[in-house]
Amino acid sequence: MFWKTVAITLLATPCWADCPVGADLADGIQITIDDGTVELYRAQSPERVETMTTYPDGFVVRTITANGIYVTEVADMINGKVDLEARTTYRFPMKAADMPAPAPGSTWQVNTSGDDGYDTFSDSIAVSWGSETNITYADCAYRMIPGTLRYSTDDYSEVIHYLPELGFAVLASYSEGAGGRPEVLRVTGIAKAGG
Repeated sequence: MFWKTVAITLLATPCWADCPVGADLADGIQITIDDGTVELYRAQSPERVETMTTYPDGFVVRTITANGIYVTEVADMINGKVDLEARTTYRFPMKAADMPAPAPGSTWQVNTSGDDGYDTFSDSIAVSWGSETNITYADCAYRMIPGTLRYSTDDYSEVIHYLPELGFAVLASYSEGAGGRPEVLRVTGIAKAGG
């Protein structure tokens, strides 16, 4: 009777073994947003994460982030290749290894520069991290540190959810313009790439 009870309990329990872990970032971790958008995160190096975002209409955007957090490149994709006419790069004054790691309650500010192939520009990003908590995507629970990134240009800001156990941040919402209403992105699923 004991083992029968254990078996029934196990069948009724979420299959935690299927939840992605940090090591899975090498092959890719896929996140699904409520509008059908799919984000595939993959480590290119210990300090560089590539995200391939496929929108419901099939449009694909490639983003490279330093430490899985700070955007260093974003480009449209055409037939699996980067569209060099729709590519923007962002430069930071330090290497990714020297950027402050997310820590609850911490803040920092950094001046950046960029190039979209037509013009160069400069910006300043104010970063603030909130208290660590837990977040659940489908049946998978993770530690999460919420962060707010405020850009000096265009009154643009983002709220991101940094997942220390996975090694990257997920965009949770963004807003444009003074007093702009946030656009919220809700995660409905997470899985290992190809899972």
